[in-house]
Amino acid sequence: MKAQVQVSPRAEKDFRRLDGPTRKRIRSVLVDKLTAAPLPRNVDVKPLEGVPPWLRVRVGEHRIVCRPLTAAELRGTGSAAGWYVARIIDRKELPTAVKNL
Repeated sequence: MKAQVQVSPRAEKDFRRLDGPTRKRIRSVLVDKLTAAPLPRNVDVKPLEGVPPWLRVRVGEHRIVCRPLTAAELRGTGSAAGWYVARIIDRKELPTAVKNL
């Protein structure tokens, strides 16, 4: 079964600002890899220190900041798992973005 991916309005805005090739790589991760259950082994996911349950997914020089969906958020979606994407940012912006989660 595929996992659900919900993208915040802020992440959508971040996505629209990216150049074409970067947008294509990010879309590939969001559509093909984050929806896979379980996650493929080649997806570089690490927890963000000090802000559980937030995680970061590395995609080249960019980071996808996300967290697992809660049971309440999954209710009614038909999925057993899923992700909430809060931001899509350059790696240099990660410390600043984490402060605003």
